[in-house]
Amino acid sequence: ELMFPLGICTGTDGKVYVADSGNHRFAVFTAEGKPVQSVELPRVEGGSAPDPTDVAMDPALQRLYIADNDNHRLHIYNLSSGKFEGVFGEPGLGERQFRFPFLLDVSEKGYICVVEPINTRVQVLNSRGKFVNFIGAWGVDAGQLFRPKGVAILGDNVYVTDGYLGRVQVFDLKGSFLGLLQNTAGEPVKFITPTGIAADAKRKRLYVVELKANRVCRIELE
Repeated sequence: ELMFPLGICTGTDGKVYVADSGNHRFAVFTAEGKPVQSVELPRVEGGSAPDPTDVAMDPALQRLYIADNDNHRLHIYNLSSGKFEGVFGEPGLGERQFRFPFLLDVSEKGYICVVEPINTRVQVLNSRGKFVNFIGAWGVDAGQLFRPKGVAILGDNVYVTDGYLGRVQVFDLKGSFLGLLQNTAGEPVKFITPTGIAADAKRKRLYVVELKANRVCRIELE
């Protein structure tokens, strides 16, 4: 059973992992939807009840990263040992600090991109939890973020949705702005409240959740 599920990812083993926010845990299912297990997140000393909003997989390290929104950090779960390894981050505005981390993704090289809607940025960490750089900053101009929501990594490109500005911007992992997602006419694509985003590396596609339009938009990158 799930209560207010939010983020989701799949593993190389074909299992489906779901951030079960209302139950303070993540849930695991087979590809056919059969429940495998549920794992409660550890409580943070002096913090709130765990509030998992997203999950992301690093298959090389056999790790699952879970964003704990209310406690402003990431939990690291080792899939091989079935145990939590610790946390990345703490509350704050600086490097390796978060304010309500929301959605996240992991690159093929193990870089972790974490969306911070309140800090209006995406923060990049390496697999050791060390700060790499920030992507974006508050604003409404190209290369700036007003209300970032989702992130997807495809190769070295980072795609970030902005729910308020209705667009998807493209950066590299170093934080350089590469452009806006455009249609075949070269015009920026205008989305309706873009939120979650996922990349299909094999087919070179993006899938963007348009919250208030009640639909998912498929983008062909080639």
